[in-house]
Amino acid sequence: MASMRISELADRSGVPPSTLRFYEKNGLLPADRTASGYRIYDDEALGRLAFIKAIKLLGLSLGEVSDMLAAWSAGSCDGVRADLRPRLLGKIAETERRRAELGDFAESLYRVLRRLDTTPGRPGPCDSECGYDDLSRWPPARPTARWPDRSDGASVSARARPAPIACSL
Repeated sequence: MASMRISELADRSGVPPSTLRFYEKNGLLPADRTASGYRIYDDEALGRLAFIKAIKLLGLSLGEVSDMLAAWSAGSCDGVRADLRPRLLGKIAETERRRAELGDFAESLYRVLRRLDTTPGRPGPCDSECGYDDLSRWPPARPTARWPDRSDGASVSARARPAPIACSL
């Protein structure tokens, strides 16, 4: 079993030492210590970091990564897959909701742009007649939807009105 100091693990994994220390502090990456207090890692740390990177790329939180590491550490691919599936369904639902919100926002921006292009300019200060304030009615109210976004597969109500996206003209 080879041992690496934090700098070597960082070089081999492409993960900065500050992130490795953060992962250790949060229980994601265990490290042994030398007599002089240096962190040392075994070869399993590389596999663990590869797993963490892959799960983070799926958009899961560090808490979810931590939960999934328990299944990964048990060595059961079936356990990882069973844990991952409902989390992915939740991420898909969240992504679809956000995509709809961004589509609505893009439509609002096009509406403001059309109004700016069709409203004649005039001397004096801008006011609500200038065409820039159409976003004050954004986001539009949406009916409440049900999304399967809990790890146990249960549905929870989506917010009826999404959080506004800030826009400055």
